[in-house]
Amino acid sequence: MKLAAIVPALMAATALYVTSTPASANTTRFACDTAGGRISEFKIPVQASQFRLTGTIQPVVFRDHEDFIPIAAIRLRNPETAHSMTIRLAAANSEAAGANVTYALDNGKGEAIGQVGNLALNYVVSFALVYRQGGQSQIVIGDQVFPVNSDMGSRFDMALGCSTGDFVFDRIGWQVGGAG
Repeated sequence: MKLAAIVPALMAATALYVTSTPASANTTRFACDTAGGRISEFKIPVQASQFRLTGTIQPVVFRDHEDFIPIAAIRLRNPETAHSMTIRLAAANSEAAGANVTYALDNGKGEAIGQVGNLALNYVVSFALVYRQGGQSQIVIGDQVFPVNSDMGSRFDMALGCSTGDFVFDRIGWQVGGAG
């Protein structure tokens, strides 16, 4: 499938920062830069029956390691049941021209994985994970919308992470309640 809404992005070195407005909207930039075989993760516990996580991701550099591949993930996951909604970018190795983009849903019966497309190095794609407890949730990558039935309950972790490469998560925003 074709990944739409991919535009060149400017690379910027930055540290993690979080800001809040009175409307409970949050924005974050997470420069996830790891050595081969290392993992970095930004995680926040959430309690909500409706939740929306949005932002962009850009693969910048893939690194070598004999046991790990370059990978980045955006995930909502209940730590007690392991039910989750995930977006992944994974490269075959450090020489890859881009990352394979997939989404996954796990409601306790193992992961169901959907293929989306490829994202070239130094290009950026937008994403959203929209969770509605007891209702129709969505995984959005670029302009592609994947309706999913997710059952994570009302307590879960929001996580952004990577291994064996440099990935920039930008314009990360989350909203509790009214996640339409």
